[in-house]
Amino acid sequence: MRTSIRHCASVIGLALGLALLGACGEKKEEAPAPAPVEAAPPAPEASAAAAKAPDEAASPGGLTGSAPTRPRPSRDLPPPPPPSDSAIGGGGGGGTTRGPAGGAPGADAADQALAKLENANLAFRAPAQMRQDQSATVELHLSLRQEVAALERELAAAPTDRVEGAQVRVSRRVEALLTASRSDFEITPISATEQLLGSADDVSWSWEIKPLDGGTKSLHLTLNSILVVDGATTRRTVRSFDKEIRVEVSSLAVARAFVAKNWQWLWATLLVPLAGWIWRRLRKAPPNAQA
Repeated sequence: MRTSIRHCASVIGLALGLALLGACGEKKEEAPAPAPVEAAPPAPEASAAAAKAPDEAASPGGLTGSAPTRPRPSRDLPPPPPPSDSAIGGGGGGGTTRGPAGGAPGADAADQALAKLENANLAFRAPAQMRQDQSATVELHLSLRQEVAALERELAAAPTDRVEGAQVRVSRRVEALLTASRSDFEITPISATEQLLGSADDVSWSWEIKPLDGGTKSLHLTLNSILVVDGATTRRTVRSFDKEIRVEVSSLAVARAFVAKNWQWLWATLLVPLAGWIWRRLRKAPPNAQA
């Protein structure tokens, strides 16, 4: 009995001690509260803007406030300029310039270059027939001052030659080309292909032709004017001639052509046995008597 009473008294004393310790800790943790900070008064411009904000927010839709007025265009401003021709077809200077009456670009430059062509006369000589083992000369004369008949007389034509004249319009830079099939003729130019034509100076071209096979063969002569259009050099065909030449084949030419085509066969069947026969004859011949 005494033990239980002592135990209860110890428990009550322990509880009172814990309560006193808790009360002392709460007093130590309490601290004075910081003084409240007063807010700065709003600026007059901000208050006025805040007062106008509700009115402006309510103005759309026509509910409250007055509707905003649109700025009226000034009558003193000049009308916008019309688009230039260089801007048609692209912007930033990348468009093309139209020619007269909406023509293609460079059409006016081409017309100007063609308008500068001048009247001229020419004469062309080529053989009508020739032999395969012979060569011939083809000539072309061009003049701004001489007539066609005078140019034809200048070409001393042989009885087998043919001369043809014509009137043409050419530039001062002229080009003449003589062509044929590679199997028909071997053509060697004697004069420059491109030449300058003067008012008092005539020009002439000549070629040496050599037939490579017999039969009727064709030659083609082309006369071109050399023009400069928009800074680029171009050619315009003025006149072209087509001449047929009858090539006769001689027996010597036939033999040469046969040997050239069949020399391997001739070497094996004719030349080798002939060389052997000659060698045997030389071996059988008696030696010469000594003096």
